[in-house]
This record gives sequence, C-alpha cells and structure tokens, in this order.
Amino acid sequence: MKKFNVDELIWFIILILMEVSIVFLIRSGNITNFVGVDMIKYFYLSIVILGVFTIAQFGRIFTIKRRVEITNKFIPLTFTLCIGFILLFIFPLLKTNNINSDLGLNKNDDAIIINSENYEILNDINDNKEKFEGKKMIFLGYVDKSEENPDCIIISRIAVKCCQADKEKIQIRVKGIDNDFEDGQWISISGEICFDEKFFILANEYKLQNEPTDIYYHEHL
Repeated sequence: MKKFNVDELIWFIILILMEVSIVFLIRSGNITNFVGVDMIKYFYLSIVILGVFTIAQFGRIFTIKRRVEITNKFIPLTFTLCIGFILLFIFPLLKTNNINSDLGLNKNDDAIIINSENYEILNDINDNKEKFEGKKMIFLGYVDKSEENPDCIIISRIAVKCCQADKEKIQIRVKGIDNDFEDGQWISISGEICFDEKFFILANEYKLQNEPTDIYYHEHL
C-alpha cells in the first residue's frame, strides 16, 4: 500500500488555490482594487515562487504522516480560500459594465479626458487659470455627498499610489446639473472648466454609469 499524507495533500491544495486566485485577480484586472499597477510585477514573482513550492509539495503527499496532527489547523484557511475562490468567479458574472472608452459622451480633440495617466493635472488647474479656463473636461467618478455643497455636487474618484493604505480622494465640483443623485452613484460628466474661488466644471452633458471594473486611478511610481 502506498504512503499517503492527508496533511500534505491539504497544504498542496491550499498552494494551488492561492496561486490560481492570484492569476485570476491579475487576468480579470481586479488586482488593481487592492494595489497599484506598478506593484503587479511582484505578484507575477509570487506566482513563480508559489509554483515552485507547489511542485515541491506534490512529492510530500506520498510520505509518512507526521506524529503531530495538523489537519484540523488547515480547515479554517482552506475554507476561507475556497469561499474566496468561488466568489472570485461569481462576482464578475453578477457585475455589468457598459462604460466605453469615451464614457458615452460627445468629445472633441481639445477635451481633457481625466484618467490614470493624467489625473494629477487636476492639482495644477487652480494655479493655471489662464491655461485651463474655458477648456472642456470629461471626468468619470461617483457622487460624493459626504460634504454639503448647496450650489454644486461633488464628483469624486480615489487615487492609489501603492496600495489601499495610501489612498487619496480626488474631488471635482460640478455645477449645472440637478442634485438629486444617490450617494455613490457613478456618473460621467462633460463640461467647461470655470472658476470662482476655485475651479469647477459647468456641465453641459452627463450620463449615469455602472461602476467600472477598476474604480481607482493609479499613480505610476
């Protein structure tokens, strides 16, 4: 009769689940909900390392069982990984995404379309009124009612540099549209850059959107 070690088999399964979960997060793009895009290269490295461990672990399945019983200690971790693995496949099926590259709005060649590559330009607008006033801007974000502004609505987006610990909220004041949206509702705004004490967008067009696959802006380190 061949030797068979249940403890080592469970650990082998755990390694596979961890590796497949990381691969799925990267392939689906959901990994950017947790870390910045510049950190993804380290997850590729972790896949290689886990792969080596998995291959080495396979041979341990056919060994004599240790005297110390550790099977029960693996149960919580295995259960958590299995649930997470299942949810990774279920959530994308429940989520729809109808956002296209131009956010469903009319645009021209001079429009400033805010994305991960140029979102830091928002920090320069107030100091460069002559350069930006009157230009058209297109911006996708969510309605942020955490702050009361009776004369405008706030459209926000979160920027991530490295990971969730260094998130930064980017807010744009928008005028010219009704303030009857729900908090957290995603909306794309197109309008003219105007100024009072600070810059705001005078909207001439907007469109309600589903939550995008990647809800963050990512700073390239």
